[in-house]
Amino acid sequence: MAHFSFHSTWVIQAPRERLFDALHDYEQWPTWWPGAEAMWQLEPTGADGLGGRARYVWRSPIGYRLRFDGVATELERPSRLSGTVEGDLNGSGTWLLSDGPDGATVIDYLWEVQAAKRWMRVLAPLLRPVLEANHDRLMRDGANGLASHVGGRLLRQE
Repeated sequence: MAHFSFHSTWVIQAPRERLFDALHDYEQWPTWWPGAEAMWQLEPTGADGLGGRARYVWRSPIGYRLRFDGVATELERPSRLSGTVEGDLNGSGTWLLSDGPDGATVIDYLWEVQAAKRWMRVLAPLLRPVLEANHDRLMRDGANGLASHVGGRLLRQE
């Protein structure tokens, strides 16, 4: 399988709790994150916010769709959200939120996945730069959308 490892950093002038709540409310992502086509709960989480199962459908800027199910594995309000995914991508993702300068919040996203779709596995060696640029664009759009959604201001995205 084709393995991808991404690290994105967003610095947003907004309270960490507000940003955490927006990231935790994945079913609302399609309202503010271009590319987030549909997200919904398949199985409820436990009282601790862990477990459960959610379906995620993403549409890339270059036109392909990815579908995968996610399960929450860690939740430490308001600093950490982690989960695993299975489907067109298999792996894990972690959101880390920390206080930044002047009331800003630093959000680091770590995404370690393997492509399960046949075309991605076969073409990854040739298309890796395109797939990585596509991911970067989705993350830029997400940073801008999140900042706007919470009434904040994006200070930096990388």
